[in-house]
Amino acid sequence: ILNSYGLPTNDKNLNAEELIEAIRMDKKNVDGNVQWILLRNIGEAIIEGNVSSEIVKSSISKIIG
Repeated sequence: ILNSYGLPTNDKNLNAEELIEAIRMDKKNVDGNVQWILLRNIGEAIIEGNVSSEIVKSSISKIIG
């Protein structure tokens, strides 16, 4: 979808640590904990607050390259 509109799909200047820090500052966090909205199935979202930082960093690193 992004490619079809000529929008960027990656940013070589972005790194996982900076992105994680920005996520931690999000106003939707509860008591300092990141609230992740995850898809179990199409149309079935869950809210999860207990995702390890290692999983988050690994996932973000895979996405941003």
